[in-house]
Amino acid sequence: MRAFISLKPCDETQKEFAGVQKEFMELLGDREVNKIKWETPGKYHLTMFFIGDVDNKKAKDVCSDFRKLNGKMTGEIDFESVSLSAFPDLKYPRVIISETKNQDGKIFRLNDLIVKILDGYGFKQDKKFHPHITLGRVRRDRKVNIDCIEDVKFLLNFKIHELFFMESVLNSEGAAHTVVEKFDL
Repeated sequence: MRAFISLKPCDETQKEFAGVQKEFMELLGDREVNKIKWETPGKYHLTMFFIGDVDNKKAKDVCSDFRKLNGKMTGEIDFESVSLSAFPDLKYPRVIISETKNQDGKIFRLNDLIVKILDGYGFKQDKKFHPHITLGRVRRDRKVNIDCIEDVKFLLNFKIHELFFMESVLNSEGAAHTVVEKFDL
């Protein structure tokens, strides 16, 4: 199974992010919009750790370790999102994101805990953790001008209280995500 650990905003917050995404799409115009594969609201999440391929036994063992910490990790986490950005940068964007911030640092303590657990199974975090929600991915071999990204102004405050072990299945439309198990923070 191809797996990752994530946090998922509630349905109402996902609708708010969809509104931000729509506003940005309207500013871009049709030509630029069509160069981007847009995420659907049900798929908005914060990836805490991309595991990659894992066999079923190891996945069950990882879930068992998280189950032991159910409700004892960090407690509810408060987030604020106020800006859009892109990876690797605004000049050559590949991924359009909404930056997310957590003032009390719980998100980074949670990330450290997840890294520690998964390190015990031989999984290494391949990138520096950067909390964000992906709104779209620039299609291969396309360049897109997103200069208007700074014109999108918003303020979203939201709380997350669950951690998810997710399966990701690649198909012709992108990736389909399925919850394997969820845990209270």
